[in-house]
Amino acid sequence: MDFAAPIQNIAQLGLREGMQVADLGAGSGHYTLAAAKRVGESGRVYAIEVQKELLARIKGLAKAEHLNNVEVIWGDVEESGGVKLDGGTVDAVIISNILFQAENKTGIIEEAGRILKSGGKALVIDWIDSYNGMGPPVDSIISSGEARRLCEDAGLIFEKEFPANLYTWLDLKRLGVEVRQAQLINGRVQTAEIEKLIDKNTRLPSISSVQFTNGYRADLESIGKICKNNNILFSEDAIQSLGIVPIDVKALGIDFLAADGHKWMLSPEGTGILYCSSKVVNDVRPVLLGWKSIVNEGEYEKINLELKPNALKFEEGSLNVLGIFALGAGLDLLLEIGIEKVCSRIQYLGDLIIDEVKKRNFILKTPVCKNERAGIISFYGSFDSSLLKDSLYSKNVIINVRDGALRAAPHFYNTEDDIGALFKNIDEIL
Repeated sequence: MDFAAPIQNIAQLGLREGMQVADLGAGSGHYTLAAAKRVGESGRVYAIEVQKELLARIKGLAKAEHLNNVEVIWGDVEESGGVKLDGGTVDAVIISNILFQAENKTGIIEEAGRILKSGGKALVIDWIDSYNGMGPPVDSIISSGEARRLCEDAGLIFEKEFPANLYTWLDLKRLGVEVRQAQLINGRVQTAEIEKLIDKNTRLPSISSVQFTNGYRADLESIGKICKNNNILFSEDAIQSLGIVPIDVKALGIDFLAADGHKWMLSPEGTGILYCSSKVVNDVRPVLLGWKSIVNEGEYEKINLELKPNALKFEEGSLNVLGIFALGAGLDLLLEIGIEKVCSRIQYLGDLIIDEVKKRNFILKTPVCKNERAGIISFYGSFDSSLLKDSLYSKNVIINVRDGALRAAPHFYNTEDDIGALFKNIDEIL
């Protein structure tokens, strides 16, 4: 991430009017001022810095730009309590270009975690290279992996991977389970990175088939082969692919697959699908048990803890009947059309979006190669993605923002005119 691009980087925090933000080690104040403009007069931005002359400069710049929502605080962000804010009081924390020069990196991250509200976000930006001496010394640079570990140790979750596929595994740390995370390289999950993390103690890699931020589609076949060669299980979060991408769980060697129905399967929230392969189902015991988990579920007078011999044992209680009927209708429609046709149509619409992005010299985050994408197309430009999303919404154009970029996700029923309308409205707004 380019720390010299505060407006673009700030967009990733999803700041809104009225939010409270802390800029740790505020330095020249570029991030402080950018954040102040985003949160408005009803919000507040705290610039924390140990050099008093820099605080005076930030104060002067804020006054010159009529930003009355900036408060400067003299404090040492490396010390416990050095930020001088109460715990759980800010919606977002900015840590830009300071970790490489900090003696107590852990202290900075812990202070960020302390002052963040539950569900708050931290934006961490730092040098990744010395650039032949133009940057800091090589031995001062902190790797992205180390930065991530510092954050996770402080209870912060890396958002590039959707947290639904993280919380389950991170919670197992309390039981002594070691959780390792592969690094994204240029927004992609490299099979080589996964393979590096596998050793004799590894039990199961779990991966999102499609990244929810940039739409990168993982090479499940290669990952499945790695799992097979190492005699380990394979779990897939398929929420961004199931329903539009053909997936053969047996051919790919997938042991567990889960997906919510409200994305590509045309179903309401609260419905979903769980697959558990027959070769492992007897080795896995449900964490939650209920009357539907056991055999002879209708014999209420008999108490019998014999579990069903298949994946139905994971359905522990009364079913969401209406939701299941809706899910079934959505799946019937997709299967009537054919998943191959659905995939082809969606990727064709994706091609149209990519062409329009290139015409405007916007920056594409999604891979162009069809083998590396499914339905998501993400892009950004010199505009504020969150503000543009809100403006489009006011024109009845629905698009989302993830990782600072606009995220379009057309389904098979969308038309060429819909794509044209999206970019016509973007042009009018910009």
